[in-house]
Amino acid sequence: MEDKPIQEKFSQLLNVETLAVEWDDSQKVMPSDGLYFLKPEFIAEHCKIIGLESDAVSYIQSVAKQIAKDPSKVRLAWHCHYLLFQSKTYKRSDSGNFPSLEEHLGDGSGAFYLIVVLSGIPKAQAFHRSHGIPERVMLDTYTDTAIWARDYRDLHSVWGLNTHVLPWLYNHLSGDLYRLVRLQFMQRTFWQKLRAFRNRQTRKAIVLADEGIRYRSDGQVDGTGGVYDPENGWTSSILIDQNQVTGTPIHPNCIALPEEISLPLDIWECILSPGDPILEVHIPAGS
Repeated sequence: MEDKPIQEKFSQLLNVETLAVEWDDSQKVMPSDGLYFLKPEFIAEHCKIIGLESDAVSYIQSVAKQIAKDPSKVRLAWHCHYLLFQSKTYKRSDSGNFPSLEEHLGDGSGAFYLIVVLSGIPKAQAFHRSHGIPERVMLDTYTDTAIWARDYRDLHSVWGLNTHVLPWLYNHLSGDLYRLVRLQFMQRTFWQKLRAFRNRQTRKAIVLADEGIRYRSDGQVDGTGGVYDPENGWTSSILIDQNQVTGTPIHPNCIALPEEISLPLDIWECILSPGDPILEVHIPAGS
């Protein structure tokens, strides 16, 4: 099977930066006896694992059959699988910019990427079991793929996934996110430009903005929702010394106040600042 004609066929796609990387590496390790995740029995088993309906199974199987008939599509499917689940260097957030395949697969373009996500479940199961994750937690965690597949169906009348959800769903299969009953949890680094302080006696908490954040006159970050306030906007400040912190407070209803307050550090302790580890909580669609 020659690479050159295949790369010519998908030349426009492979010029997309987020997809073109590591092509040679992925093709070197592509199975020579066909892709396991294109087989009908694999589709049926793993659609059941994530909780998809029977009509989804038959549709996804039909798209997988279409892919399997075209060596170029097979190679592209393997390449996407490799980038998401085997590469040691690929930045998974870039997968959200994978190109549409409508020109090559028509309505099945979304199912192509759903199949790619399904292809990562066996590795995810092995990882979760090796770390003692309960089976119920595993299965509940995987159901988010079905939630997004239903969302795609509601929008396009066929089963599939939009590429922008690929980085999010990778979290479910990489051990970064777990669903516990109704909520999802991720251990992350706090990236917001905010600092929280707590009164050592009363336990009251106050949030201060970090230095140099431009706010509108309504207290929202300038540019939020595409709205800017060049005339009446203002910039936050914060100053921390040995005795106190002085800065811009954030009201409990989440707006910044154009004033400064000072908190003595013998009474107020910093409990959250950028770079601290946090536990994110997400609410998936459902009941």
